[in-house]
Amino acid sequence: MKKIVLAFCLFSSVIAKSQNKKLDLELGVRWRVTPIILDKIPFVSISNIPFLIDVDSHLSGFSFITGIKSTSKNNKNVIGYRANIRYDEFLSSHERGTIGPGQFFSRIMLDHSFYYTHKLFKIKKADVHLGFGISINNINTGFSYSSASRNNIGTFDTAFQNSNLEYQAMDFPIVFEFEKATLSLTTSITMGTKFYTYNYADLLLLNFSYVRKLDIRKKTSSLKK
Repeated sequence: MKKIVLAFCLFSSVIAKSQNKKLDLELGVRWRVTPIILDKIPFVSISNIPFLIDVDSHLSGFSFITGIKSTSKNNKNVIGYRANIRYDEFLSSHERGTIGPGQFFSRIMLDHSFYYTHKLFKIKKADVHLGFGISINNINTGFSYSSASRNNIGTFDTAFQNSNLEYQAMDFPIVFEFEKATLSLTTSITMGTKFYTYNYADLLLLNFSYVRKLDIRKKTSSLKK
């Protein structure tokens, strides 16, 4: 969370100094396809965690986008922030000796992303941008569980553990900027996710986004008139 606050403060300071730039509010949707596993994951893994993690369910599908971005005066450079909001299943209970999931758990989850893009060329009515960014994902996926371990006198000690499914990713967007809308394809590579019974793995995620843009400064000036 400290990283999010720091990045947001940095972004706000850039916006505050960009009086000659265009400032847009964004609203739209994102669709993410089934994740591609980049590492070899063992088929069987022994764990004391009484949960199954449904990777495909909570990492693919639709989410709503809200964001803000600043575009340079020559329309070549863009810096922005987006929040993706979705409601999904992310865990199911699982008891040892049983087959399949038990009770499913769903949450409202948030993804925060900060990005920069640069215009490469123009195709008809669209400016084509290429960029990079970083995202902090799966906010609000915390959960707790108990685990038992045998002590020196032969009895069991029970400890409660807290964990979550948050992860960070490097994002590489290809963006088509129109006058009032933006289309983008973003390839994301995760950094050490813990989704496969707590075996670390990196994933490749493909995100398709469509957002509508509202020029905040233009709208504000027209209201003043």
